Amino acid sequence: MGKRLIVQRRGRGSPTFRAAKSGKVAPVKYPPLNV
Repeated sequence: MGKRLIVQRRGRGSPTFRAAKSGKVAPVKYPPLNV
């Protein structure tokens, strides 16, 4: 649960984290949260 909140906050707030996690964990664990 803790990781889900971090991805939502960083993916939606900062585009830098979005691109960094986009090829690491985002598409593997929860792609809908970043998109």
